[in-house]
Amino acid sequence: MKKLWLIFLILMGAALLSPTANAGLFCRLVKIENHQGSCYVDGYAPIQNTKTHKYGLAKKGNHIIIPAQYDNSAGIDNGLWAVELNSKWGMVTVNNDIIIPFEYDKLNPPNQHGIIRANKNGQWGFIDKNQNELLVFGKYDYVEPFAFDGFAWVRKDDKWGFIDKDFNEIAPPQYDTHNYFTRPIVCIKKNGKSGCINKQGVEVVPFIYDKIDVYGSQTQSTVVAYLNDEVFYFDNLRIKKVVQ
Repeated sequence: MKKLWLIFLILMGAALLSPTANAGLFCRLVKIENHQGSCYVDGYAPIQNTKTHKYGLAKKGNHIIIPAQYDNSAGIDNGLWAVELNSKWGMVTVNNDIIIPFEYDKLNPPNQHGIIRANKNGQWGFIDKNQNELLVFGKYDYVEPFAFDGFAWVRKDDKWGFIDKDFNEIAPPQYDTHNYFTRPIVCIKKNGKSGCINKQGVEVVPFIYDKIDVYGSQTQSTVVAYLNDEVFYFDNLRIKKVVQ
């Protein structure tokens, strides 16, 4: 009996460590004949007809509420679904009422602040569900969606900067690369050299290094910077030790 109990515990541990098993625990997958889909989010999930390859919408419980009729889907959030029809993107409700007409080259579903990333006539910007321009189209050559950190990276003339959710430009486009603020700082490149900035756009590690590695948590960061044959350690953004 003890041996069987041990085997059971081992199998349970393996299941909990398995990404597939975890997906099953936290994700209720769509199961509708002749359709495929991902997880239900807030009770809804886009589905694709496996025969026509068109997209529709299902409600939790595997009920189709919008038959497959759209050419593509960018996901649903806050009850609004971004879909493509005849090579143009628009947005509909879960009742299939058109909220944003099909006149965009690309749309993302609204984020938690109701901000929608959009492309119109080849230019990127941000709008709300009433099509008010929150960020003028074409101000930047490209815009990333707003991330969990509350910022969106923007590109102009092959240089990156970032804005906040109120569309204030925190750092003007001047960096070669970009990344998300998973820590209080982000380490990127400028003019071919590595350095770090904080969420206020302030340079906290100068852009003079060949390479940078970052360690730590969401509240503290330790930076290891390499320059020629020297290694510099920054602890809480102050130089702690230099190794020759």
